[in-house]
Amino acid sequence: MKTRIISPIATGNGAYIVHKSISESLEAYSVVDLDPFTASLPIYKSSKIEKYDILHCIPDQGGLNKYGKIPTISTFHNFYTDRAYLKSQTPLKTIYYQSVLNWYIRYSSARSQIVTTVSNFLWKLVKDELGINSELIANGVDTKLFYPHLVNKSENDVFKILFAGNPTNRKGIETIRNLSEELPNNISISITSGARNLNYTFNSKRIKMIGKIPHDQMSQIYNEHDMLLLPSLREGLSLVILEAMACGLPIVTTDIPSNREAVAHKRGGFLFSLGNMNELASYLIKLSKNPDMCSDMGRHNRESVLKDFNSKTMCDSYSQLFKDAIEKS
Repeated sequence: MKTRIISPIATGNGAYIVHKSISESLEAYSVVDLDPFTASLPIYKSSKIEKYDILHCIPDQGGLNKYGKIPTISTFHNFYTDRAYLKSQTPLKTIYYQSVLNWYIRYSSARSQIVTTVSNFLWKLVKDELGINSELIANGVDTKLFYPHLVNKSENDVFKILFAGNPTNRKGIETIRNLSEELPNNISISITSGARNLNYTFNSKRIKMIGKIPHDQMSQIYNEHDMLLLPSLREGLSLVILEAMACGLPIVTTDIPSNREAVAHKRGGFLFSLGNMNELASYLIKLSKNPDMCSDMGRHNRESVLKDFNSKTMCDSYSQLFKDAIEKS
């Protein structure tokens, strides 16, 4: 009999996409969509979970396995009480993260038979902050869905930059607002409204909101642009970056730990210091003037994803992990 895995997870973020990707690879893996605003509450009935052989969840939902009758595997896609992460949150969210959610993550992680992390950065944080040795399974993307293909990018010789994801403070949306005044007229920026369909208003005519794009259509959007910009304050391991890399785009993103694991500075793009608008603008202008550099960086990124960040490797690793969990239980 196949091992049956259940994964209740909040919609509207990269973790959801990762878990859906696993479900598409493993027949016995079932994702349960949770409302992002109530996902951390233990409202999913324990009796439903116990019909399965394994619970795979994010750490703040491990307590859903109320009686601990089946093995729990918790995966850290981010670390909500990390100081840098908290800087991007509202005061009310900060209080909640540092109190209720912090306690619940520690409680759930301690009840988990196996803890995994999606980057070396998170592996170290979980070790230092929680004293837990986790297993590293890096995020991966479907390189058959996300690949370079020829589209018409020409628009009066405009260099087209893409910001993809939820336009939030953590993702650095304010940086883009400030950036618009630093760029020449031949550079435009397109911004998705993310999986949560968040709206954001800009005064600059060179910044365009393109709305919510279904995930299976994002490859086309990446290929319609010349590069990806993601000025995040903190990431676990950005799927957006990996998807854009798989599509052969150069990346400009913040010089933070997990981004260094994905983007090779000056080979696959540029890493800029947080808050350094002059440095950021100079990298964007440099790429806009060097199409050969963009192509070289894009090729490097595609090869990097094929080697280290593909969904097959990720799903195979989880499949083996589930087998090991059953054998140990």
